[in-house]
Formats: sequence, structure tokens, C-alpha cells
Amino acid sequence: MLIDDGSLVSSVLNAFQDHICIMDIQGNILFVNNAWVDFERNNSSNDLTDWLSVNYLDVCDKSIGDGSQFAEKAGHGIRAVINKKAPFFKIEYPCHSPNMQRWFVLFCTAFEFENSRLILVKHSNVTQKIKAQINSHTDALTLVGNRRALDEFLDHEWRRCSRLRQPISALMIDIDDFKQFNDINGHLKGDDCLKKISQALKNLVHRPSDIFCRYGGEEFIYILGNTNLHIALELSDKIHSSIEDLHIIQNQELPDKYVTVSIGVCSICPTSSEEKEILLKKADHCLYQAKSGGKNTTRSSD
Repeated sequence: MLIDDGSLVSSVLNAFQDHICIMDIQGNILFVNNAWVDFERNNSSNDLTDWLSVNYLDVCDKSIGDGSQFAEKAGHGIRAVINKKAPFFKIEYPCHSPNMQRWFVLFCTAFEFENSRLILVKHSNVTQKIKAQINSHTDALTLVGNRRALDEFLDHEWRRCSRLRQPISALMIDIDDFKQFNDINGHLKGDDCLKKISQALKNLVHRPSDIFCRYGGEEFIYILGNTNLHIALELSDKIHSSIEDLHIIQNQELPDKYVTVSIGVCSICPTSSEEKEILLKKADHCLYQAKSGGKNTTRSSD
């Protein structure tokens, strides 16, 4: 047995809250600490008591067969360390239970012990860190991205599109007559209106190169990487339809008048000499034209 129960090394590893496993280069587990055992006992459907009979790589491969993308990446990364193709491997992954959201980081590296090459795998709970990151990038009322999320995403996507010579588009959206809506219906109804609209519009984009954020007040914005004006305008049509489908009554005394939005759309092929703020300024100018042109419409520029 590599680490005897009660030894100094065993006591030290068992003091960690991280889930620690040591295995040989074939993937056979030689040691797991108490945190590993306790987590698996409380969270796994497997009634496994003897971890020293388990091959960790086999566990990963079985999970791949069950459709786990994380297990596929983990297995590939651990094998890269075993085969000396990488000095270490690290991956962040969600591990949610029915009652809570959790995130972990898997870290894998190799080390020498008594003329043998061994592999250490460590799972660390980073839930608080991830939740703090999510909260710092999320608008508290609507639960969509905030200005900080927008600024960081736009900076990254602008540079990416500039490097790949791809177009980037912005759609700036303003709820028509929202001040009047608040005055008539009250701020609680106004907050509810913002929530309904933001959730409906958030569901219209799904690509990693897209983001939907609250820009401020009753204004929202999309940034769409690798998207030309034609495709951006197609999304604009979907936005108007989605808002119409919500049937949010503007004034109870006029039940046939629903809340609408105005949209400004701009598409640019960025260059290194241009500032990303130009995209927002042009989209904002188009929004102003849409508001001045009668509202519930879209104006665009490229």
C-alpha cells in the first residue's frame, strides 16, 4: 500500500478539504483521502467502499459512454499527463446536485515516488468563486448580463473579429414610453415588465459569440460576433415579434395598446485602428432615429 493509514503523509492529505486521489500510470487508484470518500458517499449512486480496486481511467471512459463531455475532456487531459505530453491538466466543471449548484476544478499532475511515476488528481470546490463571478457580471433585477459583462465581452469579441476579419453587430433596444408605463402602472409593474422582456430576449441567442445585457434603465443590448447586418436585422424582426407575443398592456384604460420597443442596429468589420466604442455609438444613433421615427421600429447602419 502506497500510503499507510495513520502515517504522516496520510494524515496531511486527509486534512485537506480537496478531494485527492493518487494513482499509477495505468490509472489504478492507490490512495484517496477522506474528503474524496465522504463526497462520493454522499453524492454518488454507487455503493463503493474499496476505492483501491478502482481504475480511474475506466471510470472516465464509462462516463464518456454515458454521454459526459466533462469525462471525455478529463480522460484526455489525464492521459496527456500520463504520457508526458503535458506537465499538468486543469479543467473547471459544474457538478450540480438536485438541491444546489456547485462548481469544481480538476487538477492533475505527475510526481516521482520511490522510483515510480505516480499521478495526482485533485478536485477543488470553487463554487463561491464562480458564484461571485456570476453575480459581478449579472444585473440584479433582470438576471441578464450587466455593463461589466458587456464591456468585457465586447473587448474580447472586438479583438477576435478584428483578428479574423469578421463582422460584429450590435442591437440597442429601448422600451417605448417606459417612463409613462411606470407612471401609470407603478414601479413594481415596471420591474415586472423589465424582467419579462429581458428573459424573452435572452432566449433568442445561444452562441458563445453572442451576449445579451441590460445596458441601463429600460435599454438592452445584443453583441453578436461574426454577424453581418442582414443576420442582425433578422434578429431585430424576432425581437419585435417576441415583444408583441408577451402582450404587456401599456395602459389598462387602453387594453389594445401593448408595450413595444425601438431598435438601433449597427454592423462593423473592426480593424485594429478603430475603437470598439464606435459600434455602440452608431447603434445608439440608429436607436435615436428609430425613436424619432415613430417608435416600434428598427433603424440600421453599416
